[in-house]
Amino acid sequence: MKRGEAEGLRTIEGVEYYVVPDVDRLDPFLVGVVSPGDLWLYASSCGGVAAGRVNAEGSLFPYRTDDLLHVVHGFSGGFTAIRTGDSIWEPFTGRPTKGISRSLARSTSGDRLLVMETNESLALRASTRWCFSERSGIIRSVRIENLRENGGPRSLEILDGVREIVAAGAGVGVMQSMSCLINAYTRAERIGDLPMATVVMESALSDRAEPAESLMSTVVWGTGLDGADLVLEASGAEAFLRGEAPPTADLLVDRAASFMRHARIELAPGDSIAWSTVADVRRTQAQAAEIRNRVASGCRSDVDLDADLETEIARGAREMDAISAQTDGLQRSGDRIVDAHHRTNTLYNDMRGGIPFDEDRLPWGDWIDFCEIRHRPIIDRHRSWFDSHGSSSVVDADQLLREATDSEDPDLERLALEYLPFWFGRRHGDPSRPWNHFNIHVRNHDGDRILSYEGNWRDIFQNWEALSLSHPTWLDRMIAKFVNATTPDGFNPYRITREGIDWEIPEPGNPWSNLGYWGDHQIVYLSRLLESLHRLDPLRIEEWLDRPIFSSADVPYRMADHDELLHDPRRSISFDRDAHEQSMRRVDSIGSDGRLLHDERGVVHSTLGEKLVIPVLAKMCSFVPDGGVWMNTQRPEWNDANNALAGFGLSMVTACQLRRHLDLLRVIHRETDRSIPFSKATAAWLEMTHGILRRERSLLDEDRIQDHDRGRVVDALGRTFEARRKTVFGRPEVEVDSGSIADFCEIAIEWLDHAIESNFRKDGLFHGYNLLETGPGGIAVNRLPEMLEGQVAVLSSGR
Repeated sequence: MKRGEAEGLRTIEGVEYYVVPDVDRLDPFLVGVVSPGDLWLYASSCGGVAAGRVNAEGSLFPYRTDDLLHVVHGFSGGFTAIRTGDSIWEPFTGRPTKGISRSLARSTSGDRLLVMETNESLALRASTRWCFSERSGIIRSVRIENLRENGGPRSLEILDGVREIVAAGAGVGVMQSMSCLINAYTRAERIGDLPMATVVMESALSDRAEPAESLMSTVVWGTGLDGADLVLEASGAEAFLRGEAPPTADLLVDRAASFMRHARIELAPGDSIAWSTVADVRRTQAQAAEIRNRVASGCRSDVDLDADLETEIARGAREMDAISAQTDGLQRSGDRIVDAHHRTNTLYNDMRGGIPFDEDRLPWGDWIDFCEIRHRPIIDRHRSWFDSHGSSSVVDADQLLREATDSEDPDLERLALEYLPFWFGRRHGDPSRPWNHFNIHVRNHDGDRILSYEGNWRDIFQNWEALSLSHPTWLDRMIAKFVNATTPDGFNPYRITREGIDWEIPEPGNPWSNLGYWGDHQIVYLSRLLESLHRLDPLRIEEWLDRPIFSSADVPYRMADHDELLHDPRRSISFDRDAHEQSMRRVDSIGSDGRLLHDERGVVHSTLGEKLVIPVLAKMCSFVPDGGVWMNTQRPEWNDANNALAGFGLSMVTACQLRRHLDLLRVIHRETDRSIPFSKATAAWLEMTHGILRRERSLLDEDRIQDHDRGRVVDALGRTFEARRKTVFGRPEVEVDSGSIADFCEIAIEWLDHAIESNFRKDGLFHGYNLLETGPGGIAVNRLPEMLEGQVAVLSSGR
């Protein structure tokens, strides 16, 4: 592309790309490249690259945060240098150069990154493409074009390849803290006379007096550039740039390794030449031998390795298309840019939350594996039923639920309702988010899909909300997964996985470790999932309201008493180590369901009606009239900028979302006419909270609630919540009429509406967050500056 040419979509060699021209004139930015397998790549627009398999521990180059990726192109990642006459050109770097135009493009399928650069004074064009092959690994292809249309052939001298290759077995922590030690243990060796090298550790890193073999290898090989010299020494690049011949050797030890090839070529006018460098990590000796045989066949002209690579890349692109099609990512409109944007959004949503194994079907063998992980006694109780389907058979999801329901075993029905056969999901994270460690577990050694997902509470459920639009069959299962993980006192664990739930454990001295519950993650996402299911099949919710087949998470956090909360709301949660260890013993005994609340009979089951009311009661008992929901659980809301608000912060964002949620529950309970089994603890909690809101209802007739009145309400609600936490939560023993639940929802909505009105500003906006201030005169509410999410929440509230 020429300098100044507009950005947009272009088809290049049959592939649709989004092109950013003059990328060297922009501030550096990060680009992600995606594979249908476990290969990953992040690239800086300046040229730095992080890539590998599965996670950062499987890196091809040292894993760095994005600020460092923007500056490492001088010594790490891909390298290309071209000498013609007395001129040396080093394309694809982050350094802007007069007479150079550079564009960056990513395929709309997300699986290829292309950098194109034109040197007008040299009349040369260079392009490099990063992409994947599940069989071969990470592929960097380079093409050089002679733009002269006449004259004789041009002689070019080229040095090209990759630098700072990480030997297999060098973990991220060691790479970032003791890279010199890794270099000392590194051994890079050319394989025979092939354009191939292995990069290994002479031994595993250890200071113990025992043998420590390192049996895995990073393997790099190349196509094209016949007869090129192989350069393993990183300093070869500097030698070439100085005008010297780069040193060649078949063995390199105790320093960072490279794989570069030095060649001289002739290019006729209008002609071009292309080659590829291929790398893979964590290869076994057998796999390395297989690669050696393959490269040797290519050198003997038995096979066309470049054609094979292109076939493999195209196969990966088709798989990416199939993944996007699963979630309507290939929709078409009248605007191709909108289509590309939608596809990217859909793809990243798929990666976060996963996609169904096969629409509404599931593999029976995986269902058995799921039950063995979650609750091993289930297998023994229903052995003949589990054996009634072959382990390799595929069954309909509704069939599974019908058969599980017929068993009249609430544990089996609960697990069947919670089972989500999703794949392609992974922990999220990238070099711009070093506190999030991504993991990509997509296929096993046989190439079969691994059905797995994991992520923190918010990330999982916000992605499933979008996924349910394409796969509504699983919507009720998503809701079951949600409510089964909430605690008896209305909160949620930290992480959701296929295996169940997880919570944070104290790590003294680690600033990234903290206990607490996020305040808004339950209400927002649960409400949206319920709204979708209510639109799709309202009877489904109704039939579950009175059925005790749902569970509760036994998170070993203990919340301070009300007076202690008022005294220091920043220290409101303590960790009950005895309860944690008891849960771990149950996990050892029965499986990951040991993390759920138990009594002497096993998992404590509750009805959906009770489970939906519990988080509402927790929020309403932390409600500060006209201020918002008290952020007193040591965690901020979804916006990390609110960290400082955890403790004395009051959230109108959560209050608005709670209002929307209550309106839905009101409708659900008005539509049904039944009594719903509740535990005694929750029934009393509901009755007491409802009574306080009714008793203090007259305060809503005033435009402004006084501090002493507000303090009285906060005390009453807080002590009610405290009393609930001190009461043992049990199985359903009493019944609550759905009409009384609807009545509670309606009066709670009145209190929230009054708060929304009182947070209306003179400029037409709304306060999103406030601060609580305690004093002898009661509780005051101090307003904070407006925030965007506050306006969004009001618009979403239904008010």
